[in-house]
Amino acid sequence: LCFGSVDALLRPGRVSLAARFGRPSEQQLKRYFLRMFAQKGGPHPAGAARPNDAAPTRLGRRMQRQHGEMTPHHHRENVEEERDRARGDYPGRDSKKSEIDGAAGGFVSALKRVFDSKECIENGKWRCPLNWCEIKGLLMDPRIQKDHTACSEEAILRDFVHKLRVTKRLKLRKTLNEQERVLKRELRRDTDDAEDRQERERAVKDARVTLLLLNRPEIGLATEADLMRETPVIGKTVGRIRNLIQRITSGEVDKSKAENKAVKCNTCGGKLSAFPDDLFGHFCDGCGSGECAFRCPRRGCNFDICSNCYQRLADGSPL
Repeated sequence: LCFGSVDALLRPGRVSLAARFGRPSEQQLKRYFLRMFAQKGGPHPAGAARPNDAAPTRLGRRMQRQHGEMTPHHHRENVEEERDRARGDYPGRDSKKSEIDGAAGGFVSALKRVFDSKECIENGKWRCPLNWCEIKGLLMDPRIQKDHTACSEEAILRDFVHKLRVTKRLKLRKTLNEQERVLKRELRRDTDDAEDRQERERAVKDARVTLLLLNRPEIGLATEADLMRETPVIGKTVGRIRNLIQRITSGEVDKSKAENKAVKCNTCGGKLSAFPDDLFGHFCDGCGSGECAFRCPRRGCNFDICSNCYQRLADGSPL
């Protein structure tokens, strides 16, 4: 969303229902884990005792019947075994279910060890800072897919969190740079009009909301020490943003860019540049003095002025 667009989306008539999607709880994580690795009617859980692992496929059974290698009795037994397998009725089902339940508990415990900051506590209960897409990406790791008990290894979780933080910090850096540009623009806005003051206040509000992203556990930049140690570039940008917020809230208006506004050539309208040091014999087109300070860089234009005449043009006075 663009800065300031949230208020526009929440206007009456544009939103039918406002619902909050909170962070996953421990029970939700366990149910999600069980749904992925022991869902009913899904693929056969890895490592479980399976009846007749060498059972032929449908095409293989058809070929066997055509060549007389399978009797109708054998075909009926294979169909019943596959039906039981799809329902989850296979030898070792109870032991496999308890094993997956234990793996789900170990997965949640490992997440709690990785994210043990106070920002993960909501209403006295721990909440995972990762969203559901990120949790699915974590569980789709080939090492966990190969052995679901590996989900409790902190090395795998910390490796995933490190890669996730790198991606999120890059996105946050772009967001902060854009926010800094917005604040610089609002700092130059006049405060005479009520709408202009409202725009300045909205920019400050958006900047403060953006800075709150640093406190999220998945970003890992809650303290100033972590901010300057791990991402000094983001730390410097945050410092400039806080300075701009302070200047805007104090009512300051930056007029430096307006004072340094480029003066254009009276002849061709081009932007004047500094007079080269290797040119001689030129006179000011305004007062006729030989101390030229600015010159039009365009070819075919011989407009030169001194510093006094340049200041007159900057003030809007004619030569």
